[in-house]
Amino acid sequence: MKSSVSTANGQEVPPSVVTKLTVLGATGSIGLNTLEIVRQFPHKFKIEALSCRSSIECLVEQIKEFQPRLVCVDNSEQARELRETFRDRNSGTETEFVWGVEGLIQISSDPEVDLVVAGIVGAAGLQPTYSAVQAGKTVAVANKEPLVMAGELFVQTANKTGAKLLPTDSEHNAIFQALHGEPLEHIARLILTASGGPFRDLPLKEFGKITLAEALSHPNWEMGRKISIDSATMMNKGLEIIEAHWLFNTPVENIDVLMQRESIIHSMARIR
Repeated sequence: MKSSVSTANGQEVPPSVVTKLTVLGATGSIGLNTLEIVRQFPHKFKIEALSCRSSIECLVEQIKEFQPRLVCVDNSEQARELRETFRDRNSGTETEFVWGVEGLIQISSDPEVDLVVAGIVGAAGLQPTYSAVQAGKTVAVANKEPLVMAGELFVQTANKTGAKLLPTDSEHNAIFQALHGEPLEHIARLILTASGGPFRDLPLKEFGKITLAEALSHPNWEMGRKISIDSATMMNKGLEIIEAHWLFNTPVENIDVLMQRESIIHSMARIR
């Protein structure tokens, strides 16, 4: 880290304490929450790169605020339009606009980046997240799919490159905090909780009448459409079991799911 960061009061913070971030999926719920944390702690974090697929108007505002060095969008036309938008702006930072899978790989493995927040939903997040692991980055794993699809490869590669996989999904982050540095071999059992979603108490004979709006209406949380559907069908919890298996090196048979309607406890760990 060679550059310092100025806080709102103009004081410069030594570069050694500044963590440089790439946010994959900057305009989604994960990305927006990440950027809110950066706003609260500008002396600790600097945005190096952002990615976005379609919410370009939101991305433009993020670029104005955080002045990233790199921005990745879905296609070359979006990149061209953004270059035109920011060509005459005197922002103090020249932003490079890239696109597609190659662009995502570039911003995930960039040498200046310390931490990659993996927030792209679905299989689209697999390649850039793996590139970050290959580059030895610290990766905040907020999208389940990479570990579900290629967990063994991710763990093996991280062991070789020194990359760190930080559980960011709420259930797995709860386990991470509960372990408090306890060696993974001391884990006897992991317990993931589930609210049961909107259909927990619905009789099976009524399932044929379920509407999309009902499936998207989670009783406890406001989430994106995909994860809301996965939660309603409980598929999400199956994915979380696979994710927990790889993150915490725990056999699937030692991972339980507990129905807990109030969503007060996200997850628990039993230590030997």
